[in-house]
Amino acid sequence: MDQKKVITIIYAAEDLSKVTSLKDHLQPFYDHGSIVIWDDSPIATDALWKPSTIWSLEETDVFVLVLSEAFMYSKFVGQQEFKQVIDRHKQGRSAVIPVIIEDCPWDVDFNSDEYDFSFKELRTFPEVISGTSAISVQDAFVHLSEYLKTLVLVDSAKEATPLNDQNLEKQQQEQKAKGTASDEENTTNTMQTPYSEAALSDSQAKTRTENPTETVNTFSERDYGAESVASPIKQKPVSKLVLALLGVGLVSLGAWYLLSIKKAVPSNLDANVPVLHADTTNALKMTIDSSTVKKALTKLVLGSNYSGGIVFAVAADGRSGKMAYVEDLGTMPWKDAAKSGERIGPDWRLPTLEELVAMRNTIGQGADNEGGFSNTLYWSATLYGDYQAKLLHFRNGNATYRYNKEVADRQYQVRPVKDIELK
Repeated sequence: MDQKKVITIIYAAEDLSKVTSLKDHLQPFYDHGSIVIWDDSPIATDALWKPSTIWSLEETDVFVLVLSEAFMYSKFVGQQEFKQVIDRHKQGRSAVIPVIIEDCPWDVDFNSDEYDFSFKELRTFPEVISGTSAISVQDAFVHLSEYLKTLVLVDSAKEATPLNDQNLEKQQQEQKAKGTASDEENTTNTMQTPYSEAALSDSQAKTRTENPTETVNTFSERDYGAESVASPIKQKPVSKLVLALLGVGLVSLGAWYLLSIKKAVPSNLDANVPVLHADTTNALKMTIDSSTVKKALTKLVLGSNYSGGIVFAVAADGRSGKMAYVEDLGTMPWKDAAKSGERIGPDWRLPTLEELVAMRNTIGQGADNEGGFSNTLYWSATLYGDYQAKLLHFRNGNATYRYNKEVADRQYQVRPVKDIELK
């Protein structure tokens, strides 16, 4: 029996969406009986990379490296595992295929005691000529799939169907049909949820049918006796004398109350002081509350809520500062993030990198996270060159990230800010 060919895909966790598209193009290889693809170990942010199995690197025939800014700035490129991959390439034991999915410093030189290396030595997908590529990333995935067929050879037709163009298309159609069938099955299962409202109603109806004598009676003979249920309550006539006495009592009580109020008000009361009649009590309470609020807002306080935001920076006089919106707006491309403040209201905007750092240190993970920030990357308005924008990772405060702001697939969290000043 021929040994199976092994393909290992190494990529950064931030690039999962594009890698998912790459996997779709390589689906026939996943389904092939004599090919094994390992792709379940993405490079986590600011963490050392670990292969899914300790022997996976030594068994790999083809390494597919998905190059991006996250990949090139990851700890993986400084690890012994990365050198092991390049060692196998230098020794002719494995093929290494770089797939460039965005503008990044992919052509840098890697130096070691034994040799120097650059991805420029290898065939890249897409092919880069004079610093630019003539095709899209999706087209590069198609070309990569065709190229892999020339590297991963299947010698035995008994083990698996050869990966020719006709069978490749057939397998893709079958996979698409499987996906449609799976969606229909999921829909059916959802509609048949046993705890749905309709199911509960049917269950209750069935219980009533099986037990017709079992009913819920709020007023039953068992609770109150047969007489109280069968006959109405008999009312006795009220004496006219009793009603007259009640009327006299009420009039006397009202007169005593008015007399007591009159005695409680001093005769020399200043005309400018309002008398606390019942109809002015609420107005006075509102005046007191408003005065208290105005007094509390004479100075801004870090972490306090103010006009739809959370204060994260205060000037020395306490009268001006900055506030962050009360919640994240979700992940989005930089172009949408730059306009995100318009969705909230006037003067809201995307924060600079320095403002993101201040937010993290005062109301984020650097403090008690009153702002409710996520442990992820946030876009900033601070640019790096013509095509990149800087980001801050709120989990650890790493501010060295910078990604292409023109790429729609680069979607990160957004928290608008606003300048404030007490008047």
